[in-house]
Amino acid sequence: MNRRYFLLIACFWSLCFILSAQESNASVRPSLWEFSGRVGMHVGASTPVPVPKAMEHVYAWYPRLNPMVQLSASRRLLAGSPWAVNVGIAVEKKGMEATTRVKDMKVAIVSDSPYAGNPDEEYPGLFTGDNNTEIRLGYLTIPVQAEYNMLKDRLKLRGGLYTSLLLESSFRVIIDGTMVYDDPKLGTAQMDLRELNFSDKIKGADFGVIIGADYYFARQIGAFAYVTFGLIPLTGTHFKAIPYRMYNVFARIGFSYRLNY
Repeated sequence: MNRRYFLLIACFWSLCFILSAQESNASVRPSLWEFSGRVGMHVGASTPVPVPKAMEHVYAWYPRLNPMVQLSASRRLLAGSPWAVNVGIAVEKKGMEATTRVKDMKVAIVSDSPYAGNPDEEYPGLFTGDNNTEIRLGYLTIPVQAEYNMLKDRLKLRGGLYTSLLLESSFRVIIDGTMVYDDPKLGTAQMDLRELNFSDKIKGADFGVIIGADYYFARQIGAFAYVTFGLIPLTGTHFKAIPYRMYNVFARIGFSYRLNY
């Protein structure tokens, strides 16, 4: 894990304990508000939905370590009501690496043929072979969720939407196979471990659905599990290299801490 994420997590937990100590010395605890923090990780993939038929085999999938830290506030609709609105702010990473084999996958790649025009132009065709895809994304995320409290506030069911602002991106693909261009002048080309860098093609924002639950097995300490599903493609319509729309589909798991309970 990057050193700055260690520092961020350390600062986060220090803030949690400071706020918790302050709240424990208060004579009256607010009945409508609850504040919490979370530390965890994402496991999933940035993937086409549905998976293209051209994908023949998945050799390996590496989830990578995708840390996240979040501070949240819940506000009851009414005192004693099980319903609340939860809003948070999180710094998180989403990423994965996968090695697959495809057959006749429609892609667009720059051609080295002397018959090609613009040396930076991507030409469409069918690719057959192996590829290694690595995606690493960093986001500042704001989830807004409806919350329902059960089991004397130990179980919290939540569902809603999230909006993410892109902080960093890396999207690299290494291909090893044969490319048959649509243009007969370009013909067939052998792509031997050719690296393609699409890091600048990632959209600056993501938006999607988040649903899951927190369960507090102690007074202030609990665990959480959520699923996030992006609703907008990672790349814009100008991105022609891969004609499939890719979405962030991740689970987030970890531990939660109630600051004022």
